Amino acid sequence: MEYQSIDLSICIASYGNNVGALIEALLGEIKANPTLSNTEIHISDQFSEAQPLHENWTQHPRVHYHHYTEQRGRAANRNHLVALSQGAQLLFLDADALPVQPNFIAQYLKHAAPHTVLVGGTAYHRDHKQWLRYKVGIQKESVSANRRNQTPYSSFSAFNVCMDRVVAETIAFDANVLEYGHEDTLFGLELRHRCLPVKHLENPAYHLGIDSDQVFMEKTKTAVLGLAALINAGKIDEDVRLYATYKKLQSWGGAVLLRWLHPVLTQWMFGRLSAGRGTVAMFDLYKLVVLCAAQPKVGRKIS
Repeated sequence: MEYQSIDLSICIASYGNNVGALIEALLGEIKANPTLSNTEIHISDQFSEAQPLHENWTQHPRVHYHHYTEQRGRAANRNHLVALSQGAQLLFLDADALPVQPNFIAQYLKHAAPHTVLVGGTAYHRDHKQWLRYKVGIQKESVSANRRNQTPYSSFSAFNVCMDRVVAETIAFDANVLEYGHEDTLFGLELRHRCLPVKHLENPAYHLGIDSDQVFMEKTKTAVLGLAALINAGKIDEDVRLYATYKKLQSWGGAVLLRWLHPVLTQWMFGRLSAGRGTVAMFDLYKLVVLCAAQPKVGRKIS
């Protein structure tokens, strides 16, 4: 199938989110820049109830809202957006994103290239109500393009990423990952295994959907246990920093010590972190202790 009529498809995976501000920002840039006329927007919303649509969206011929009551997971939702879209380039955005720059879309098209993945980055408004999530976001996600380009495949995130359609159709997100976290990790590892270029840009989007510290900690535990399952399945390597640290601990017995301390340490750290009284270093230690307690097997062959 040829995709010549649409230059760019913006693919938004939603889960009952209010995407009004995001759609308005995208349409504002499209209307202001005639070179973006061949751009379409698809929202795939997995939620019990459909979201009310603004009149501006329904009247726009290239804004498409798709509602599904079935929860099929983040990876399957993104793969479905690929199937729905027709653009030669695909821009994936999470529903709680908001472009920082007024020329956000144009910047991606300026750098678009065959078989290439462009990562715009993440930004955060100053919000100390959710102390832990904000601090983790600032220190680990809101990183300059220069620094990200030093290890381009590390900590890959599809929160704000544009890629050649061929890449998305060839690799796809692993729909077997149903729990929170790591479908992006596997996608990034596959990009590296296939030697596909990943270029990081200074083209961030604000992450607006900041979880409460309690919810964030619950999601973090789920993500670490999911990582342990992927390690056991042979799908993770040392490019994932948490696994690399765990593997080093295993080599000299440190993982056994943390496993022994797990019941007391995790309960104490979870309580402090959930209440916003911990540090990012404590957050990292919490993840490591949870992974040690899960005892994933080191040395399995990457499939």
